[in-house]
Amino acid sequence: MSRLVYFHWLVQFLFVLLILGLSITDYCTMRLPDKFTIPLLGIGLLNAFLDGPQNGLFSLMTVLGFGLVFWLIAKAFPQDMGLGDVTFVTALSLFFGFPLIVPVIILACLTGLLTGTGLLRIRKTSLKQQLPFGPYLSFGSLIVLVWGNKILTIIGRF
Repeated sequence: MSRLVYFHWLVQFLFVLLILGLSITDYCTMRLPDKFTIPLLGIGLLNAFLDGPQNGLFSLMTVLGFGLVFWLIAKAFPQDMGLGDVTFVTALSLFFGFPLIVPVIILACLTGLLTGTGLLRIRKTSLKQQLPFGPYLSFGSLIVLVWGNKILTIIGRF
């Protein structure tokens, strides 16, 4: 195996460590601190260009699209989504690129929706209580990191 393969594995390992740290921090504090999100941006950028400059440039365009959408959501609903979430999604967009970022976000939203609905049904939360979005983004990221190509194949059948 080439050294590049080992380096790619190291980048993925650091990615997993950072998103797990973000999940735990967001769950406990409802914050996604820059000390985790900024290094994740670097890991995402590094991963984007590991597969070649064309892939890296495509990931940068993906960031513009998804980063802008989440920034607009955060500006429109500042009590519901913070800029840490925007930075997190931006880093994930860099790391995964298009189209893999799409199932990450879909899985995060569905998992958050199911969790919130379940908590409401068993009366463990109210509609006024916030849920951290970071753990769901991390969950979606881990699923896509492991099974991303298989997910795209399944989605492509529809």
